[in-house]
Amino acid sequence: MRYLALSVGFVGVLFLGVAYWSASRSSLSPGELVRRCEASQPAWNGYQEDIKEIGAGPVAQWQGQPVSLRIRETTVYLTVVLEGPWAQWEAAIPLLMKTPEGRAFRNARYHHGPGGCVYEFDALTTDAVTLPPWLDIQYPHTRKRLHLDGEGKWQAPAVSPDAR
Repeated sequence: MRYLALSVGFVGVLFLGVAYWSASRSSLSPGELVRRCEASQPAWNGYQEDIKEIGAGPVAQWQGQPVSLRIRETTVYLTVVLEGPWAQWEAAIPLLMKTPEGRAFRNARYHHGPGGCVYEFDALTTDAVTLPPWLDIQYPHTRKRLHLDGEGKWQAPAVSPDAR
């Protein structure tokens, strides 16, 4: 009998926890989400945990893939195609980029467009005469190395319809 009471109590607490989590996910206003994203300053090594301060629910809903990167002067432009609610939201979760020298940067700006969200990093110094061979990027659920061509560009490989 005692095990039955404990089981019922555990299920009740679990139900209340799920109900609270669901309610807190939907209570985040669009303005608050933008504010939290802009205020977030995640560290490279703690990124996945640091961004949860934005809100565990919205972070868990983030789905996206980098599709292109280009360097123009001292700015790096990374285009990410977003899916799910983040494709509609004005907020942009902060992304990080790391150079071969080990310097990590948070995106300085972003703008949503028809091809995705373009993240801008003010990362390269004006005295750089050579482009980096690669850049590491970190975004929710993933850390990835992008190998650049001689012009400072990277393009995601095309996915064939058979591979989907």
